Amino acid sequence: MAPRGRDALAWTVATAGVTVFKVLADGQRETLEREILPEQNGILVSDRATALKFWAMHLRQVCWAHLLRKFVSFSERDGPMRTIGRELRDATTILFAYWHDLREGRLTREQFAARVAPLRADFERTLRRGIDADIKGLSGSCADLWEHREALWTFVDVDGVEPITTTPSVNSAGSCSGGSARSGPRVIAATASPSA
Repeated sequence: MAPRGRDALAWTVATAGVTVFKVLADGQRETLEREILPEQNGILVSDRATALKFWAMHLRQVCWAHLLRKFVSFSERDGPMRTIGRELRDATTILFAYWHDLREGRLTREQFAARVAPLRADFERTLRRGIDADIKGLSGSCADLWEHREALWTFVDVDGVEPITTTPSVNSAGSCSGGSARSGPRVIAATASPSA
């Protein structure tokens, strides 16, 4: 019988070859390592969940869709949080535009990386400003992103890695639009939602 209760989570783990749905009693690191992510064999695309910090940052891609939602919430606040939130949101919007241009063949991987480089520098400077602002709710999130910064940009350097866990036309496990499989690294997308 599957675990039930307030702490039970339904996890989805997908690769190019298989998708696994599993209900776990909790989302603790030890449970994840034992039950669904026993070895670091590939690039993990996920949110910034604390329980996933065991996965090496150079083998991770943080989901930018999760980040965009966070930045939008910052941009809807008042004062300096709004300013920093808007800057992070706008940078993310530009990043997605570049990514779509890459996917649609309007940019080569080299052109894409060249466009992202100054955007990355600006984004990281904005994160530092967010940390230094010492604003409740913002500064801690910016510090956590700073800790994850290596895992923000994996999709820029590694072909076959997507910047989000799921999209309507792209399987987060590495299939591209049109249904053809893209060759590249083993990509693992992991998401969790409350179990019913």
